[in-house]
Amino acid sequence: MIASCERLLEVESVMPDNESDDSYYGCDSIKLEHIFSYDKVQKDVLHDFSFEIHKGECVDINKHL
Repeated sequence: MIASCERLLEVESVMPDNESDDSYYGCDSIKLEHIFSYDKVQKDVLHDFSFEIHKGECVDINKHL
C-alpha cells in the first residue's frame, strides 16, 4: 500500500512530553495514528512501522513505508 501523505510532518508533535533525548526511536501506533490522521492513512499501514526521528526534523512519511 502506498500512503497519500504529501506534506512533511513536524516530528516535535509526536515527541513524548518526558523525552529529553535528542531522538526518539520507534513511534508506537498511537502516536503514529495521531500523525497519520491528518492525511487519513489507513490503520493497517501503521503495522510494524518503526523509524528513527530527531527533534525539529521533518519526516516524509512516504520514505518510511
